[in-house]
Amino acid sequence: MKYTFLTTLGILLIIHLSAQVTRPEGFAYSRKTIPGIADEHPEGGKTAQNKNPFPDSFYLFVSVPSGTNLSISGVWLKGQYFSANMQQIHTPVLVTQDNVFSKSIEDTLVKAGSGVVYQIFLDTLQSKIAGQLKEQKLKTQNEAVFLLNCNGTPCSVPVHRIKTLHPYSAM
Repeated sequence: MKYTFLTTLGILLIIHLSAQVTRPEGFAYSRKTIPGIADEHPEGGKTAQNKNPFPDSFYLFVSVPSGTNLSISGVWLKGQYFSANMQQIHTPVLVTQDNVFSKSIEDTLVKAGSGVVYQIFLDTLQSKIAGQLKEQKLKTQNEAVFLLNCNGTPCSVPVHRIKTLHPYSAM
């Protein structure tokens, strides 16, 4: 009876520790910048924001266990492939919610204690066709996929949905 209990406890401990270890975790956020003044309609009167001249901003992060040797080869973002680079950052990662009315309200993008965190910066849009079936499937089923090398082995980190942050107002 004791032996069975201890064996079961040991197995549960091993499963728990192995579940915490390895897989990198991706975080993706987008933010719109909205113009401060609506465009004039040709017949007079105002229109709702006709066309936003500001591109969306993306905040992309990957968290890995300490000691992981990491490099990036690219990012699939909303079906488009970008070359990218990354930089290790400190946690927690905070951004102000609104730049006009309240600079004190912040959104937490990555919590403290999330392993070693890297921010991913998009470089240029590349013309690339998803190679393997696995990559094609990941690209179509997720809004973002980070293509990384983890300890010398290719690994893909999917982000199913990009979370939308409160929009910024252009001044």
